Amino acid sequence: SDVYQYFVVLHVVLVFLSLLNNGTMHTTLITMRKKLFESTFYIVVAGLMIFTTLKTLIQAAFIVPQYMLRNDPFSAEYRKTMFTLDMVADYGILGFSTLMAANRLSAFQMGAYGPLFVKPVIYYLFGLVTVFIIFCGVIMSGMGCRRQYNSQTNTYVDTCPSDMPTLVIQKVLMSLFYVFCILSFSFYFRTYWLIKSQRGYLMNNENNRFRPEMAILHQAIIIFVLYLTWIVISNLLLFFLNDSASVYFYLSYSLNIASICIAATFPGLFLTSNAFRR
Repeated sequence: SDVYQYFVVLHVVLVFLSLLNNGTMHTTLITMRKKLFESTFYIVVAGLMIFTTLKTLIQAAFIVPQYMLRNDPFSAEYRKTMFTLDMVADYGILGFSTLMAANRLSAFQMGAYGPLFVKPVIYYLFGLVTVFIIFCGVIMSGMGCRRQYNSQTNTYVDTCPSDMPTLVIQKVLMSLFYVFCILSFSFYFRTYWLIKSQRGYLMNNENNRFRPEMAILHQAIIIFVLYLTWIVISNLLLFFLNDSASVYFYLSYSLNIASICIAATFPGLFLTSNAFRR
């Protein structure tokens, strides 16, 4: 139908925009690496960009062809690979965005020399977080979880074995997702109150620091809204799995839109920020 075609076009446009944003951000990080990486904040940002790019590439190589063809053109092994990479991308974006929130709180409380965000400690932290993210993404695939195509809803559905160990691990990983969100929110909330309590002093004595920090907090609100949307839709999908095919398709489509918006928004916000933060 025409409505379906509009939905597909919108998704393709957003994927292209995300590819453009992420590609431009990578180019900026590479060409200005000597200046930017003097701050450990941008080391965290570089890690985040790896996973937003991965998320975008998965959408481009997996979801877009499926929407355009309206069937499943991929092998079971390809779907398994995409499922694993998608899990890694989701946890990577959330993990490094939480690390970025912790970095802002650390920078505001202790300046640029917070104990976790100095060299070479930041590199060890970067590696530890990355290993943990990959473990979270791979373990479900190793337990037998797959991404299957549902022809009635024209969507992919994640399926897992119903044995107790798999169910427990699945619940633990989902709980970790919520924990990361809560941690990130608490870090930004704490930073906000620190800035608010020192607002007069900062505006009079450190205005060049006050404005960028407030801008970062405003950006964080946008990200939280997208994350909240993603979480709500993810939970709704569980209730409509055996319901109307059209309802499930629109929910699944909305989830993909929310995912690609998250992947596009992070680099987009950095690229549109002022010269101080770039």
